[in-house]
Amino acid sequence: MKSYQIKFDNTCDEDWSQMTPDQKGRFCDLCSKSVIDFTGKTPEEVLVYLKANKNTCGRMSSNQLRQPVIIADKDYFQIPYSNTAASLMMAASLGAVTLGNGQTNPLKVTEPFEKVIDTYQDGKENKAVVNKNVAVNNASIETATTSRVEEIVQIKGTIKSKENKRNIENAKITFYGLTDYVTTYSDAQGNYVLKVPTHLIKDKNLVSYEFSDIKAIEREDNGLIYNPHFEFKNVIISKTDLGKNQDVLASYMVMMLGGVSHYRVSDPQPLVLVNGARVSFNKFKRNRYGKDTDINFESMHSVYIEENMAKELFGSKAKDGAYLYYDKLSK
Repeated sequence: MKSYQIKFDNTCDEDWSQMTPDQKGRFCDLCSKSVIDFTGKTPEEVLVYLKANKNTCGRMSSNQLRQPVIIADKDYFQIPYSNTAASLMMAASLGAVTLGNGQTNPLKVTEPFEKVIDTYQDGKENKAVVNKNVAVNNASIETATTSRVEEIVQIKGTIKSKENKRNIENAKITFYGLTDYVTTYSDAQGNYVLKVPTHLIKDKNLVSYEFSDIKAIEREDNGLIYNPHFEFKNVIISKTDLGKNQDVLASYMVMMLGGVSHYRVSDPQPLVLVNGARVSFNKFKRNRYGKDTDINFESMHSVYIEENMAKELFGSKAKDGAYLYYDKLSK
């Protein structure tokens, strides 16, 4: 199996909105060719198309270029290429390619997490305490109590647009612990509160911000309603900073036009964790492309962490990035 990175060889300054719509996307008069709209496709679908179509001009978002595409060359066209290619010739978006074998066998992992990640010290869970403030490295943080009478930390923040400082409603905020994750959404004022069990909190903590479900925003100048797209954002927050208000400015997603290609990257070995336990990367790759494994990755919630941030969180073992998987949904 090999890993590829999709890239833009030559970006284009032409205005997408001024191009003539066609079956493939839009037609560029300057280049006299169609520009394929890849924005609704998975990276795997884009790679399949690029393999079969050289000298492609396309439109993609910066979010789609975040992570490498892992694929087995000998099984390349076992992904339903003909269906994918045909769909790419249509204006309608198709759903993600279904990967994996859908098995539901019991989860098996290769070795305990604490034996793999040196930079995390995974201690015992805190015993249940009701209505108590927790001091995290001398920073007092407000806590509340869950239905399981379990101590939690409230992480509060506000999300606004970087461009015009408007509040962003219904942004998805997720705290990723080693064994579980917690999700909430911002309100109409852009405020949010994450209620995180204290046993999930470490010296360095990952929080992600997603904007696929945000509410449309009304422009002040003409009253028009529009729905901007923002960049996916991962942030590392230290334990000492969790008590501070987490003010986040979201940047508009960059839409790129131009010549699209792909190149081989040298056999990366990202860290793969399932509920905090390390799983063989080879097993992960096999599952993604329909091989028999005992882990049903596609049914799990997951997040990809890029190289530099993964290394900061997990040390040199994550120098090629990290995938975190959870086999149950957090309540």
